[in-house]
Amino acid sequence: MPWLILFLYSFTIILPSVHSFSLPSIPTSMSTPYLISEERWHQYVGVVSDVMTRPRVTQKLDASSLQTVQNYLLSNRSFSFQPAKTQEQLQQQRKLFLKAHDSWTMPQYDYLTRCLGYVADVSAKTQCEGAAQVAWYKIQECGMLPRESTLSTFLYVLRHHEEESEQVATFNDAFYKPTEKTVTLRIQSLVAKQDPAAAEQLLQLLSCQKLRTFWPILQYYCLDKLADALRLFRHMRKAPGVILDADVYGLLLNALARHGVFTTTSNSLEGIQKYGYSQDRRELWNQLVTEMAEDLLELTPEVAQQIAEGFLLDAARSAEAMEHVIQTDPLVVGRVQIDATTGKCPATGVTLRLMALTPPQRQQVHDTLLEMAGTQHEEYGAKLQARGKAMEEKRNGQFAQEQLRQFSDWLKQRETSYTAIVDGPNVAYFGHGNVHYSQVWEVVQELQRLGERPLVVMPQKYLSRSFWLSGLGKVQELSDQDQAIIDKLKDCMYVVQSTCLDDYYWMIASVADQGSTDFATLQKDQTFQLTGLRPLLITNDQMRDHRLALLEPRLFRRWTSCHIVNYMLRTCEEKDGDGKAVNGEECSYETKFFPAQLFSGEIQGNGLQGTDTIVWHFPVSGWSESERFCVCLR
Repeated sequence: MPWLILFLYSFTIILPSVHSFSLPSIPTSMSTPYLISEERWHQYVGVVSDVMTRPRVTQKLDASSLQTVQNYLLSNRSFSFQPAKTQEQLQQQRKLFLKAHDSWTMPQYDYLTRCLGYVADVSAKTQCEGAAQVAWYKIQECGMLPRESTLSTFLYVLRHHEEESEQVATFNDAFYKPTEKTVTLRIQSLVAKQDPAAAEQLLQLLSCQKLRTFWPILQYYCLDKLADALRLFRHMRKAPGVILDADVYGLLLNALARHGVFTTTSNSLEGIQKYGYSQDRRELWNQLVTEMAEDLLELTPEVAQQIAEGFLLDAARSAEAMEHVIQTDPLVVGRVQIDATTGKCPATGVTLRLMALTPPQRQQVHDTLLEMAGTQHEEYGAKLQARGKAMEEKRNGQFAQEQLRQFSDWLKQRETSYTAIVDGPNVAYFGHGNVHYSQVWEVVQELQRLGERPLVVMPQKYLSRSFWLSGLGKVQELSDQDQAIIDKLKDCMYVVQSTCLDDYYWMIASVADQGSTDFATLQKDQTFQLTGLRPLLITNDQMRDHRLALLEPRLFRRWTSCHIVNYMLRTCEEKDGDGKAVNGEECSYETKFFPAQLFSGEIQGNGLQGTDTIVWHFPVSGWSESERFCVCLR
């Protein structure tokens, strides 16, 4: 068989010198060679020659029937067709093709279908784009309807060929349910043909629109159709499936700034009021950045420079703005180092603020922690069961939730509020593999010295005379001195029931109501030496186990930046270094706290004193905690 294939191929192939397809409209009765490079044609011949002789493809057809189809598969003569967009057009093309091959049977046509489908699969595995190109044109010539998965394979192989991939996407959407991938390809093609209106109409084919389906159209409008860019951007913000990222805002703000929208008095954006935007340059800037602050926590360095370049119209100056502040009339733009002790910006004099959780947000954190406590407890019970152990029947997820809710209610009913919650195990284990109650006592004393009212959260396990240390694989026996410290801590310690996770207790304490305590007052109270919103959370726990499932990023960042206080404990051995210090529990400590942030790590705008100007500061990924990208339109 192989020698016969090569023999036929030597008679049928015509190799012109051009390197791309060209399918002119010709009468059905005529044919013309494919205009394709020799390399790509040989790719196709190599793949189809292997595929068309596989037993799973031939399916016991007789040699004569196989040979007739193989002659066509190895022929470099194209058969005229018009891209089908309906079932009627597809059936008509199939009839024309079979009429031209009047001796073919349906088993032969099915064999042809299998061959071209397998060519797509092999092309995907071997990255033979030429083979996929020829196979796709033959599929259209035959009036064939491939499986949806086969079309997806063609899209993958031909992704670097704009014309063919757009044809496959259009064909897919005509005969199957449109997908995000196919619609995006068609949108890109229409935008390339400078028809953004038709591209926008295609968006209606998707029940759930995504950012990448809008992106080519927004890029096109940002070149010089800025009113349309704002109209489309408004649509994007309202689309439930679109998650706006820093690149979107960088593109839009750069385009508007580059055209002088924010810094000149020219009225180049007529009609944008109906999209909810102001024509006043500064008000429009503030509107867009306010929306940015709702969608983003920080910028990337590239987007910060992109925004700067839009204002400065110079790549070199925008790069300079990433190192130093550039001040022109009426613009201040650049990288600034915020004073960590005052929160003041050196370029504008405004003071950045600490943005706390709102009451609804605090309630959201509170309720989420209750839910997670129950879920975690159920998972713990499942692990015990898998090990052949059993948890007490009453201690299911509802038990854990109820215990945590009782703790929250207990805080609310107290007359005196706690201003600092200590993660007891975290402090007790600090620097060691076993529990050191002397460290907990030291932290409590230091907090009291600073004017705080601390509460230590401790699991019931660690109050037993002896308990198992999984990290060391042994039992720890508490000393008499440990017991004496526990007695001292009883008035400021909350004991968490066994099998309940203590982390949720010190977490929920930061958002639980405490009697009549006004959290806003505590935040501004100057009598406290440690900065942060009360109650502070004294822990070095990075909460990696909770971060993703707990909250959306903005709430998590607000919560941690307001409440978390890290600490450092240094023993007398570390301080003296002379080897004469007392070892063990009698050792003295030096405690150092690293207060909660003075200003929030998220985008914020603050008024410039004595003016109606708002100064915006943007955290940038990769910069230090106190550095910001500053923009001020005076």
